[in-house]
Amino acid sequence: MPDPAALPDPTELPLVEFTDTRDLRYAELFAVGPEWIYVYNSTGESTAPPELWDATDPRQAASDLGAAAVVKNGPHWWAFDSCRLRFHDEVVTVAGIGYRYCARLPAFLAKSGQLEPPFYTVVEAQKSGALHYAAGRAVYELVSPDGGVFVMQGSSIDPVSFDTLGEQLTLADGWRFQTRTLESDLTVPLDGAVQVVMDDLKDVYNYCAAAG
Repeated sequence: MPDPAALPDPTELPLVEFTDTRDLRYAELFAVGPEWIYVYNSTGESTAPPELWDATDPRQAASDLGAAAVVKNGPHWWAFDSCRLRFHDEVVTVAGIGYRYCARLPAFLAKSGQLEPPFYTVVEAQKSGALHYAAGRAVYELVSPDGGVFVMQGSSIDPVSFDTLGEQLTLADGWRFQTRTLESDLTVPLDGAVQVVMDDLKDVYNYCAAAG
């Protein structure tokens, strides 16, 4: 298992293509280090079945991953139709669930072993690849006070509740939520330094100039 401190920049990882990802369940582990939070994602390896995910012990996971602490992030469901993402080629298994390293976040987001990203605040994440949303399908977006459009990447609520997502959010001042059906395919590029935002249900959105 790689030492987290020795893991490469996410932009140096090999690209992996995933298809039929809309509504696909996955989970993540955030391994907290002194400079970075290393993100391990189960996509392509496991849907993180509830009996395994619920039994995952963060303290044992930290020991398994060689991290100061681990924060469980999930389960989530992807909100795009296909993607190309950079994933490490080595699979690590924690509590019966397979993961691969794919991204990292600044360690200042971790406080006492708990990830605390401020809701409706734009932060920078290091990830690389592209997310593809098909024409005729729905996209879920947050619009910032300055008009920037952020497209949902993944949700922490079951997709059966997506139709009422806007009613479930408590938006910060100046932020707006919108849903629309795409008239043409949309690609959200992940170019290494990606502006991301999280809503108060812990759904994650990426900035996309083409969506504005």
